[in-house]
Amino acid sequence: MELGAAFFIRAVFLALLASFYVFANAVQQNHQSNGGEKLARAVYRRLDRLLSTFEADVEHLNPDGIFGILHGQAAFMKTLNALSEEPTSCWRIVENLNRRTQNVINSAKEREKLIENTYAKRFKILTEDKLKFLTLDRTPRHVDSSYLLLGVNVHTYMNDLDTYNEKAGDDCITRLLGTYPGSEKCSIPLECLQMMYPHHPPRDSGYNATHQLLYYVISDLESVSCSTQMNAALHPMQTNTLNMSQHLCSRLFAEAKMIFKSGRLEDTELNYLSAPLRDVFIESILLCISLNFDEFFQIAWLNKLLEWSNNEYGCFGAHPEFGQFQRFRSRRKLLNDLQMIGDCSCHTSGLGFGVFARFFQTFLTKFKPAILNCYSW
Repeated sequence: MELGAAFFIRAVFLALLASFYVFANAVQQNHQSNGGEKLARAVYRRLDRLLSTFEADVEHLNPDGIFGILHGQAAFMKTLNALSEEPTSCWRIVENLNRRTQNVINSAKEREKLIENTYAKRFKILTEDKLKFLTLDRTPRHVDSSYLLLGVNVHTYMNDLDTYNEKAGDDCITRLLGTYPGSEKCSIPLECLQMMYPHHPPRDSGYNATHQLLYYVISDLESVSCSTQMNAALHPMQTNTLNMSQHLCSRLFAEAKMIFKSGRLEDTELNYLSAPLRDVFIESILLCISLNFDEFFQIAWLNKLLEWSNNEYGCFGAHPEFGQFQRFRSRRKLLNDLQMIGDCSCHTSGLGFGVFARFFQTFLTKFKPAILNCYSW
């Protein structure tokens, strides 16, 4: 009898414990979904305002800005595919964002046809590519955690931030594109390979690293199709584009964590120091998140991007010292930059649009449309 009572008490205890676990898990999931919906709504509003800015000032959208916007469109396309089985209010919101994005891209391309711009012509092919490789379902990749152990000295990093030679870098990229005077497509001269191969600091950090990564990303674009030639050029160094992206994103992740932790991004007013730090921070996130490095999906980083973006225009780089910022960036822009309405940076805002769209994709596909209520957005 005593044994039976003991079994009964134990059974009741286990049942209560299981019920508590189920309840606690449900509360946690509800908290996570509510937090996810709140962030998803905030990101949607930034995307909506950024598109309004692009629509209102398409004349200041150049290939640099469009390149970032195309990353955003790729995220929208992947989201639509993921939600296609059960179109909901969330699906319709993404469809509307995708349609508006395509209209912005089309308008920018039409404007480019009407103007004589050497820079736009040299990089035009980047605005024609649908970035189809970004819409493919890829296996998640992970950074090499050993890079975090190497450490990054913030003072050295700041001093080395502006060592990238933009003109030489642009020349190397246009040799790949076939728009460099007298150069065939997929041309990879030794001087370009040496410039884009990360040897040692500062050659493998900051803007040097983001541009080296961009160089390899561009070689893989469908409209460029230089991956075979690039891998052949890298073969004597016993590496390839996949290894290069692994090394560079691992390095950039360690630097992004350092920049974020250092507090150097926290200036209440953008200035000639904090602005480029934020800029390279956003570049790193977009390029590596597009290559499926999951570690770059940091909620704390997203909250900072939302905080930095302009409430009215949704953009980045809106500050009274734009001219001073431009002088600092004279040699290291991802491609090039223009000032838009609201003192917005075309360059940084295009990249920010792509980052926001990638996070939006993650929220909608992770929390599922049944959990998120998009009607009120």
